[in-house]
Amino acid sequence: MHLGHLRAAQEIRDGFALECIYFILSATPPHKPSSKIVSTADRLEMLKLALSGNPDFIVSDIEALRPGPSYTIDTVDQFKKSYPSVSELFLIIGIDAFLEIETWKSYKDLFNRIPMIVMSRPPVSGNDPYDPWAHSTGFMAEQIERKLKQHIDPAYRKVYGKNMFAAPNRVPVLFKAVTPIGITSTMIRELRRKSASIRYLVPGRVAEYIEEKGLYS
Repeated sequence: MHLGHLRAAQEIRDGFALECIYFILSATPPHKPSSKIVSTADRLEMLKLALSGNPDFIVSDIEALRPGPSYTIDTVDQFKKSYPSVSELFLIIGIDAFLEIETWKSYKDLFNRIPMIVMSRPPVSGNDPYDPWAHSTGFMAEQIERKLKQHIDPAYRKVYGKNMFAAPNRVPVLFKAVTPIGITSTMIRELRRKSASIRYLVPGRVAEYIEEKGLYS
């Protein structure tokens, strides 16, 4: 959890007037080899440290407590059962994940279950040149529309005057371009392997925890 993640989450919360945002730790990500990730306990502790002090950001261990791979469709169903009184829930994902959504388990069912908020993401590498168009709402709209029509439902249409796509009998898909902060998890891991400082890239308490535990080195 680096500062780019936190800033993006704050802009999404403010932009859509959300009451709060739950950060869900993916205990066993199906798309990542388990040998390449830090233990669930360490990642959960770092998430708690990163969000401490902000009552609008809440840690959820819903996937950490569930055995097996962490599939989003299962988490959505569990969340809806656990919070039946909540008026509306949204699934917030980055545009990079959204553009690979057809690789997810039961991905089409998500578009019957929960409205989505798709946010722009910074360059995948700290060495990538910054392209303003690649982080604009216009560019996002083109990408999202293409994905929706090709893989979900050709009836999806952009709602006039809004950053939103809608289709009959489907949940809406909203989107927002957030401030591109060129910090990546890969960058942080590479700095740690070089014994270089990660100060001001992650929250201070997270940086201290990583150094104390010798993570990513």
